[in-house]
Amino acid sequence: MGKITAMIDLMSFFYGTGIALFIALIAWGDNIRKPGEEVLSIEDKFRNILKLKKAETIPLLRESSKYNFSKQMETIAYLWEKDFKGKDLQLLSEIKELHKKRSSLDSIYDFRYLLVFFITILSFFFGGLSLLIGRTIIFNYQDFLFTNNKAYLLVFMIAIFITLINLYCGYNKEKEFVEKIRNISDKIEG
Repeated sequence: MGKITAMIDLMSFFYGTGIALFIALIAWGDNIRKPGEEVLSIEDKFRNILKLKKAETIPLLRESSKYNFSKQMETIAYLWEKDFKGKDLQLLSEIKELHKKRSSLDSIYDFRYLLVFFITILSFFFGGLSLLIGRTIIFNYQDFLFTNNKAYLLVFMIAIFITLINLYCGYNKEKEFVEKIRNISDKIEG
């Protein structure tokens, strides 16, 4: 009776975790931080204060293959006509750097979302597998004994560990990103 209880407990653990993560994913999809919107807001403030056109500044602010050298030269000529000062060019450079940080942060967020999605699928899969197998299977590998339940938990814990590392890295990058936004915003408004 003890093995059946352990199997049901493990199945309940995985199914419960899967359901909780599924609900969290649904809620998370709407509430993920939008660093792109923050950067665009900074760009708009910068353009409004200096009375610049959006189409004329984008080639210098964003890295893209569609903004070739000649388009960037047109933008530089436009800024020259607007009598751009050194401080303004420095802000332009910082906003471009902010775009790179945003892109890096977006990658971390995307990876985290996919990782949690993977853990959700893994939870349901292992819960179903432990229900279907219905008993503990013992594996022997070079005098090392482990059960299928321990294997499930090991894979699950590795995925959770990777998620925690991602959360830590994301926290550090986000802190750096928010500080950069505050500095640029202060320079624009000051």
